Amino acid sequence: MKTCNIIMSCYNEKPQWLMACIDSLKKQDKTKGYKYNLLIGVDYCKETAELFAREKIPYYYPTENVGLFVMINSMIKENPADIYALFDSDDIAFPDYLQHVIPMVEKYGFTRASFTPCDSTMKAIPAPRPLAGRIAVSDVIYQHLGGFYPYRAYCDTDFAHRASKLLQIPLADMQAYDKPLYLRRLHTLSNTAPGKYGVGGAYYKEVKQKLRAEVNKGNLKIEPVTVELEYRS
Repeated sequence: MKTCNIIMSCYNEKPQWLMACIDSLKKQDKTKGYKYNLLIGVDYCKETAELFAREKIPYYYPTENVGLFVMINSMIKENPADIYALFDSDDIAFPDYLQHVIPMVEKYGFTRASFTPCDSTMKAIPAPRPLAGRIAVSDVIYQHLGGFYPYRAYCDTDFAHRASKLLQIPLADMQAYDKPLYLRRLHTLSNTAPGKYGVGGAYYKEVKQKLRAEVNKGNLKIEPVTVELEYRS
């Protein structure tokens, strides 16, 4: 039996959004030959940690706020598996999310899933084209690339470009575009919303330029930044 670890890191999220997300991930249809583990990281957020303690939901906790991608690297380091499927804590997965993602990872070693953009109430927003979101990757490819950079923005997109270069397969060929697999909530508290680390901001542009230059030079493997995590059950 192989293992797919669903990796979810959260910070300062609304309780009802968190619980809806977790509920959708717990209700995933089975994939033959796989077991699923849902692994949750709380990036040094007291209120979210208290919520999970009340709900008796196990989670990982660092000694300081380290950012999304360091949390992901750290949880993967402590929980090796065959496949890692990343998921945002404010989104809702359709029941067949993993059933579509896992075969794509088995075929290519990497994929990104298509989603339906929604407002904060989960009302669908028209999209001009298919949109690629959360990453799923095999352990083999993850180890070849060394994980995610520790910056606060763009590192998932960078990882996708490094995977494409490593595998010598266009990103579009590896992306699960046949249908949306989850609802993505777009809101002002999102990591990608306009602000200090948001898409289009100065920090985002600086990191993007730096990391794209590394990819263009063929520097695909990195030394991942990880931290010690406390497991609270």
